[in-house]
Amino acid sequence: MSYFVIVAFIQYFFYILFYQRLIENKILNFVDLCSVSNISVFILDQNRHGYYIHGRSPHGITDVNIKDMLMNLERESRMMSGTRGLQANSTEQIFIMKINRAFRIQYDLLCRKYYVRKFRRKLSLELMCSEVFRA
Repeated sequence: MSYFVIVAFIQYFFYILFYQRLIENKILNFVDLCSVSNISVFILDQNRHGYYIHGRSPHGITDVNIKDMLMNLERESRMMSGTRGLQANSTEQIFIMKINRAFRIQYDLLCRKYYVRKFRRKLSLELMCSEVFRA
C-alpha cells in the first residue's frame, strides 16, 4: 500500500513541478482565455461532430482593466465567485457535440449566406477602388 502512495506522490510532484511549468497544456490555456474573455467557441471537426467550449466568465463583466482582472482571478481562486461551468456549481467547460442533419443543413445555410455577403462586399470594394485609381 505504501508503495502506491509513494508512486502517487512522485507522479503528482512530477506533474506540478515539471509538466505544468515546462510543458504547458495549450488546450486548457485556450479554455482559460475563452473564460477570461467571456467567449464561447463552437468547433466542428467533422460533418456532424464537434466541440463546444463554454467560455463564461463567473465575474459577469470581462471588459476591465488589469487591476480588476487580477482581483477577479484572485476571488475566483479563493472560491468567492461562481464557477465557470455551463451548469450551476459545475466546472465542465469542454463538451463533445454530435449534431443532427437538420442542424448541419441550417448551419451550412447560414455560413453560405455569410460568405456570399462577405464576397459581395469585398468585390464591391475592389470595384470602387479600381474606379478611383482609373480616374
